[in-house]
Amino acid sequence: MSFDPTQRGWLNDVPSYIPPVQIGEVMRAGSVGRVIESKNQNFSEDDIVQGSFGWQEYAISGEGAGFMPPQKLPEGISPTSALSIYGITGLTAYFGMLDIGKPVENDTVLISGAAGATGSVAGQIARIKGASNIIGIAGGPEKCTYVKDVLQLDECIDYKAGNLEQDLKNACPNGIDIYFENVGGPVTRAIAPLLNKGSRVPICGFISQYNAKDVLKAETPFDVLGSLEIKPKHRFFVVTEWALSLI
Repeated sequence: MSFDPTQRGWLNDVPSYIPPVQIGEVMRAGSVGRVIESKNQNFSEDDIVQGSFGWQEYAISGEGAGFMPPQKLPEGISPTSALSIYGITGLTAYFGMLDIGKPVENDTVLISGAAGATGSVAGQIARIKGASNIIGIAGGPEKCTYVKDVLQLDECIDYKAGNLEQDLKNACPNGIDIYFENVGGPVTRAIAPLLNKGSRVPICGFISQYNAKDVLKAETPFDVLGSLEIKPKHRFFVVTEWALSLI
């Protein structure tokens, strides 16, 4: 079962892109499971399937809707990868970076939440597309070491170290062309002045505000970016926008 930052947002009883999870309901989540019984000719007993089953041991699908047959995964890939690199988090990074960020050669790309499931993939996609300076932001030395040594980003800024604004200026001497937004709040306010003319900001989320007492009144990346004299191209996106392309 997946455990995602967006689930925190689904617990807020406010209008959103998807109805909130109500008290007493099964927590909504991506899942991988094994078929124990099937009356659908497309699925057999012991097939591994992926879908939105929620946080529960058993789920029933009326017509097999939302189930992904095992042959959809590349051979030799763990079924749990359907919840990460081949699932919602990987696809979110893929479409957010490529369709909204649109990295090109020599771009400076900054990614908040760079050690997380989505941010870690977004940085590597930017590298593949030829961006020359890819910087991550993460919390703590251990995460920053992971971003640099394992993910191979050029630099990682520890936002907990207390030197965020100066560290950003040092890491991005030529400004920022793409900012992949995951956290919002003080991080976004520090980044905003460094965004170049024509920069792009895919807004995946703003997790720093998800625990606000009134999330509808919380500061969002739109408030910060919209207040700039020269505004970057920015928009909030949800991976389901590209659902038809995945069929």
